[in-house]
Amino acid sequence: MKKTFFSFWVVLMVLLTGCSFLGESATTSPTKLQIKKCQNMMHLNSSDEIVPLGYMLSGFQGFYCLYKFKTGATELQDVFDKEFVDTSKFKSGFILHTELGGGIEWWNIKNKELFGGVISLNSPQQWPAMTVGAEKTDDGFIVYVFYDNMH
Repeated sequence: MKKTFFSFWVVLMVLLTGCSFLGESATTSPTKLQIKKCQNMMHLNSSDEIVPLGYMLSGFQGFYCLYKFKTGATELQDVFDKEFVDTSKFKSGFILHTELGGGIEWWNIKNKELFGGVISLNSPQQWPAMTVGAEKTDDGFIVYVFYDNMH
């Protein structure tokens, strides 16, 4: 009986949260709940139109999340809530760690020089943190976000 109840609880948590707490979940079609979770924890501007291109959540108690999306914003700062994320210190030629994503095809950042930087979201502890890289396109940006809550 206890084993059945525990199994039911785990399945219920996965279904309700849209996340896997038992390892990794990666997709190019995140659920609305996964998108909302990214929007909240990454401080994405709710008024910006975002088209998800990839999502991966990994971990159990501490976790990290990769989120790739397309936006029609003309300025990168418009993608984020200015109260939490300041892109004014971002630099051109920024390179994200290529080992992130473990070879997932949609996280194709190898040898890409992006406009980006690292953001601490919870000073003075420095965690959680985000690493953001953006690629300018003709109609906006493709944005890569590595959200780290592992430490």
